[in-house]
Amino acid sequence: MQRLGCKCSPTGYCFTIEHDKEYKHENVDIEYCEQVEEMLEDSDIVQFKKMPAVKTALCMKHLGPYDRFYQSYTEMFKYIEENGYKIVGDLRCVYVDGAWNQDDPEKWLTIIQVPVER
Repeated sequence: MQRLGCKCSPTGYCFTIEHDKEYKHENVDIEYCEQVEEMLEDSDIVQFKKMPAVKTALCMKHLGPYDRFYQSYTEMFKYIEENGYKIVGDLRCVYVDGAWNQDDPEKWLTIIQVPVER
């Protein structure tokens, strides 16, 4: 990002958008997003866009390593189904704490967001 002239937010806010409609271990379609101070021209490797607001989302804190995401996903999808919600957008994972600031994977914190409506 820096070599392209991007200035990222000092908070380091980043998230991924999961384009697959179910949890997968391989061949995952993920879009990486990072907050920048200003939008520049798109390049071959970086695209700039403003993300639309999500009206309603079911959010869950996932504490621990990423290889246990499936446990949190299972609970979220079960809750959605049992409570009459419908998924209306791509799942997002907001990375709060991870390998960049926590040595212990048990302390990695991710907020999983699923856009929903009734």
